[in-house]
Amino acid sequence: MTKREQIILALMAVTLVVGGYMYFSDSANQKTTVPLFSMAEVKALQADVDTAMSKQGLSESQKYLLEIISDQWQDDPFVIIDAKGSEAVVEKVVDTVDVTFDYSAYVIIGDAFVGVINGREYQVGDSLAQDGYTLVRIDTKSALIKGPGVTNMIVVPYREYVVDR
Repeated sequence: MTKREQIILALMAVTLVVGGYMYFSDSANQKTTVPLFSMAEVKALQADVDTAMSKQGLSESQKYLLEIISDQWQDDPFVIIDAKGSEAVVEKVVDTVDVTFDYSAYVIIGDAFVGVINGREYQVGDSLAQDGYTLVRIDTKSALIKGPGVTNMIVVPYREYVVDR
């Protein structure tokens, strides 16, 4: 056995001895008891926290975030919906409700823009999920959408979503 191997084995043995001592000596001194609280104590604590938070004066964005966090999710992000089913639902909605567009994100790839409109990615010339609407132009400030008809052009401004922390 070379001197290098002897040094490595000696360091490993020292590490094992020190680690074993630290593991067993700390676990003997610590007790793992969990205090139990009654439901009345928990509700009293919740009421105290609510009154303290109301005194702090939350901003509108903080109040909004607290409301969102406590609500149940309407759409589960882990559920996969097939394209045909989602398009059929969109067609029914378009027939009964005025169409609104939300241009919420964009990516610049070389000379091409990819924009997110109503939660879906589109490039210039793509037909939107709503029948009869086509993406004509897209840039960092707005998207231009051609609707059904000859002169039906819709300018959708870019709307950035910012969450205060």
